[in-house]
Amino acid sequence: MIKIFAVDIKNGKVVKAYAGARFNYKPLKIKNKDFSNANFLIKKAIGVGITNIYIADLDSITNRGNNWHLVRKIVETNQQINFFFDSGFNRVSKLRNFYLFFNKNKHIKNITVVIGTEGISSVKLLNQLSVQFKSIISLDFIDKKKFFVSSNQFSCEKFILMFIKQVGGRGINWRLLNTISKFIPPKKCLVAGGIKHSGNIKQLKRLCYSGVIISSLIHKELI
Repeated sequence: MIKIFAVDIKNGKVVKAYAGARFNYKPLKIKNKDFSNANFLIKKAIGVGITNIYIADLDSITNRGNNWHLVRKIVETNQQINFFFDSGFNRVSKLRNFYLFFNKNKHIKNITVVIGTEGISSVKLLNQLSVQFKSIISLDFIDKKKFFVSSNQFSCEKFILMFIKQVGGRGINWRLLNTISKFIPPKKCLVAGGIKHSGNIKQLKRLCYSGVIISSLIHKELI
C-alpha cells in the first residue's frame, strides 16, 4: 500500500483542507508554525520519507485562476517524487493548455494528472481524457451526490475514491466504501478523505486497497 501526501494550494499558499469548505480554507499551520510555503512543506515531507505527493490547485478547480507556475517549479525541482495533480480538468482544451504550459521547455515525466467527476460526469469524456493524457480518474463524492459505475466501463486501471466532505480526518464512510467495492475492486483504488489514524490505514490495507491519500497524519511527522 502506498501513502500519498495531499497538498492543497490556494492563492499560492498551502492551506488546511476541511470538509470541502474551500472558501474557508486557511494557510496551513502545524502547532502554530507556518507551513503555508509549498516548497518548504514539500522539502520537510521528503525529509520524513515521502515519495508520492498529490497536489490540488484549488484556484483552478474553482475557476479562479491557477497555480501552475508554482506547481511546475515544485515538480521540476523534485524529480525523485511522483506527483499527482488535480487542477479541475473538465475539458480537453484545459488539459491541452496545461500540458503545453508544463512541457514548454522540457518534457516532465514525474507527474500524473487527475481527472475528477466533480467537474465531469460523462464516462465517455472521462475515458477520452484518461487515455489521451494518461491520467488517473478521481471519483468525487460530495454530499449526497453518488457516482456509481463499474470499473469495466473505464479505460484506466486506477481510481481515486475522493470523499470530499470527509477531508480533514472526519472519519471514513465505511458503508459507502463497502458499496463502491461492489462496483470497483479495492485493489484498483486509492482512498482519500476521512482517514483519522494509522489503524484506518491498516484496515484499508487488509481490505486490499492499493493506497491512501492523507495530509493530517503526515503533518504530525513534520514537527
